[in-house]
Amino acid sequence: MSGGRTLFKVITNPNNCYFLQEIGEFPINEIQLTFGITTIIPENGFVIFAPTAVEIFDEVIGNDINNRTLIKKGVTPPDDLKKSPFAVDFVPSVENIAQFLYLELFPSYLKRNVILVSVEVKGLFFESEFVDQRLKELVLGVSH
Repeated sequence: MSGGRTLFKVITNPNNCYFLQEIGEFPINEIQLTFGITTIIPENGFVIFAPTAVEIFDEVIGNDINNRTLIKKGVTPPDDLKKSPFAVDFVPSVENIAQFLYLELFPSYLKRNVILVSVEVKGLFFESEFVDQRLKELVLGVSH
């Protein structure tokens, strides 16, 4: 196989929600992890084996937030919250959740010589992608 620049996406199917004060609770439908490689794809054919990527996700943060609702510390959860609360230090919008997950996950993937380029969080009505633009440009060899 020839060398190149590759982005590889892994989709996790979370079972969690986020709560925004004065707006309500919303499900997170999908979390997409995008990995990059600037060298030849390894002989096994994988940048990272998808189940391994999901296992790392679960070990680092997924197991902690599974079946939970992300809610800002100090906010009193309503009685009708669908899932038990998981307190975070930020307003849990999809934008902030994507950045939080990226910062939590990046070091663990890097230890395995895999570059996490972005994390995308898709909710019921909103979605957001946190991208490390410098890494994306490095992997794709382009700049904006």
